[in-house]
Parts: sequence; C-alpha cells; structure tokens
Amino acid sequence: MKAQAALNNADAKIRFAAVKKLARDKDVTALKKLAELAANDPDEQVREVAAKAIQYIKADSRAEAEAKLEAKTREPEISARDQARAKAFLDAAIGYYINGERERALKELSKAISVNPKLERDPFFKNTVEDVTGAQGEEALNIVRNSNQLKEVAVTERKLKQEKRQAEHLKDVQRSRWSSVLMDLAIYTFLSIVLTALGLGLSGQSAQGYINNQIYLQQAFEAGERDAPPEVDPAFDEYARQVAAVLTIPLSVTTGVVVGLLSVVSLLINLLFTHLAAKFIFRGQATFPHLIYKVVSLYNTRLPVFYVILFVGIVLGFAMGSSVVAGIAGAILSLYSLMLFLGTIGRIGETYDFGSAKGCLSLIVGSFILSVIGFVVQLLFLGSILAVIQSQTGVNLAG
Repeated sequence: MKAQAALNNADAKIRFAAVKKLARDKDVTALKKLAELAANDPDEQVREVAAKAIQYIKADSRAEAEAKLEAKTREPEISARDQARAKAFLDAAIGYYINGERERALKELSKAISVNPKLERDPFFKNTVEDVTGAQGEEALNIVRNSNQLKEVAVTERKLKQEKRQAEHLKDVQRSRWSSVLMDLAIYTFLSIVLTALGLGLSGQSAQGYINNQIYLQQAFEAGERDAPPEVDPAFDEYARQVAAVLTIPLSVTTGVVVGLLSVVSLLINLLFTHLAAKFIFRGQATFPHLIYKVVSLYNTRLPVFYVILFVGIVLGFAMGSSVVAGIAGAILSLYSLMLFLGTIGRIGETYDFGSAKGCLSLIVGSFILSVIGFVVQLLFLGSILAVIQSQTGVNLAG
C-alpha cells in the first residue's frame, strides 16, 4: 500500500521507483492506478515504466491463472481395473433404475464417479445420471458427487415408495367388497362341509373294510386256506370297530354339515376379533371384508391338500391295520397345519400392511379376546343352568 501511495508523489523519481516496486511485487490491485499513470503522468519515463509494469503484471497473472487451471483440470490416470469397476457400478445402476430401485441406482452411480472421475465428461454417464436424478447437467452430477444430497434423495425416495405402497394397498383393500367375499365364503363353506363329510364317511367305510378283511382272513384260516390266523393289533382293532359302528354314512353326512357350518362361523368370529385387534390396537389399515378375502382365499387353496393328506392316511392306516401309519399321517398334518398357520399370519400382515409380526400379535390378541368372551358366556350359561336346577330341587349345587 505504501508503494501505491507513492504513485501520487509530486517527485517523478519517487513515482518511477514506486512503479518498479509494484511491478516486482506483481501487485494486481495497482493495475488501475498504473493505467492512469501510463496515460496521464507528466513524466515520460514514468509513463513508459508504468505501461511496461502493466504488461508484466498481467502476463504473470495470466500465467498463474493458466497454471491453476491446468492443475485443476489435470486428472490422474485411471487404471484399467478402476475403469472396469466403474463400468460395473454403472451397469448395476442401470439395472436398479430399470427395476424401479432409484435409491440403489444413485448409490451405484456415486461409486462409479468416485472410482473414475473422468465419467463426468462421458455423455452416456451424464445422460444416465440425468435420467436417474431427474435433474440436468451440473445439478445432476452434484447429486451423485455429494453424499448429503444422496441422503436427501434417499429419504425422499423412501417416502415416495411408502406413499405409493400405501396408495396401492388402500386401492387393493377397496376392491374387497362383501359381494365378492361372499363367493369365497360360499366356496369355503362347501369345502368344509363336503370334505369333512367325505373324511368321516371314508373313515367309517375304511374301518368297516378293515373289519371285513379281518373276518375274511379268519374264515380262511379256519377253512384251512391259510396257515396262520391274521395278525391283529388289539388296540387298533377295537378302534376300527368303534369307528365303523359310529361313522355310518348318514351320520357322517350330518356331522359333516354341522362341523362345516360351525367351522365357518368359528372362523368368521375369530377373524372379526382379529380385525378389531389389528385395526384399533396395531393401527392397521384395512376392512373386515378384505381380511376375510385374504384368509379365506388362502384356505380355499390349502384345505383340499390338507384333506388329501388326511384321506391317504385314513386309507393306508386301515388298509395296513396299523396305528403307525396314522401317526405318520398325523405328524405330516401337524407340519402342514403349522405352515397354514404361518401363511395365515402372513396374510393378516399383508391385509393391514404392517408385517407378519403384528399379524401374529393380532391373531393372538383376537383369539384371546374370543376365548375370554367364550369363557364368560360359558360361566353365565352354566350359572343359569345351576340356578334352574336349584329352583327345581332346592339343592345348592354351586356350594
């Protein structure tokens, strides 16, 4: 600043020395004052040295700027391995973007540009970044360069996905109306009645077939057509005779109708309390008809398989006259029932869009509420009976 102040000195020698000092210092802030001296200074030597100083300072400033620009634009060589890695990240990003996974696509693009910065000037890469980000030019590149912007985009993307999923879920829920649900219930009722009646009838007929076969083998032994009497498991034989005596065809049909209807009513009541638990305790978003549709449609496809396993176990058990086969069939049915239970939990979770864990809790809470109500009703009913008996007999049964 002292040298610049000396430019205003009345002595031409001092101004001359100040100009040279500013030139040596390459002081770009003095260019304006030097230009005034070069044009208007009364001393010719001062004017000449001022003009040369301007050229010198500008030339040095230009060289420095060019050096900085060159250093800025100079990039390290990218190895073939890193180029391959960057391409793999880019390919992965394209795949994620095609599949609608925008957040993961952005992460892969960020990895690609960090491994190979030269991709910034690659037209294909820039177009891909613009497509994925929805931005243009430098703004799009800044998103994949900046981790904070990536996080913001990720948060926005997750929010949009959640909103889209909720909208699709509510749309799916609205499709389930009583008119369509009643058809699924009718199919479930039909399957429950028919398959239960068939199972009971098949048990009775298979048991009777086992008894008839035992009688035939015994008669063949007594007639000398067999060397040994038939081998009989006493416990199984007694069981078969009881089944054959009880499960006649008329009784099997009647029992099948009653059990089938009761299973439908029991299922609907259980689902009702599950719905109340899911909606008001766990804040699920769905309707009761939608829950019925999701669960009953599952049962309509799984029950026939369950009964086929049961039928095969019944036929083989009585045909072989062994309770071991029945035990194996029972174990298989237990595993299948467990799978059906897990499937039911999954369907409840889907119905209310809150996952299998809350689906399981909703089913447990609903079943517990139903059990408590049933227990209370039973106590009230039993109390009424005891009160009637006491009034008629005078005997205090409760005591």
